[in-house]
Amino acid sequence: MTAKKAFERLPTSVKPVNYNIRLHPDLEKFTFTGVEVIDVEVKQSSRTLKMNSAEIEVQSATFISSGKTMTSTAITTCDEDETLTVSFDSDMPLGTGQVKLDFTGILNDKLRGFY
Repeated sequence: MTAKKAFERLPTSVKPVNYNIRLHPDLEKFTFTGVEVIDVEVKQSSRTLKMNSAEIEVQSATFISSGKTMTSTAITTCDEDETLTVSFDSDMPLGTGQVKLDFTGILNDKLRGFY
């Protein structure tokens, strides 16, 4: 019998405050594209941002704060944990900012990335 993996909370160094999500389904191809802008509060300096994610593919990620934009250097997923980690060259500055994600997904009977 396989042991169930212990529940693990996401890091609290970057706190989401508000989500703005736009989804564009293509019902003929059973796919969708999306853009998500997350208002965040950076509480501790960090070069990475970890969030929950299932069955979507993120094409680009940026962090915007005080008029400056940081483009991600790596976007990695862990299917087992259903997480996405976005990495940057330097620390996100403390305070408020926005994370912008451009992504795609497949519409299926699970609808996991869509809902």
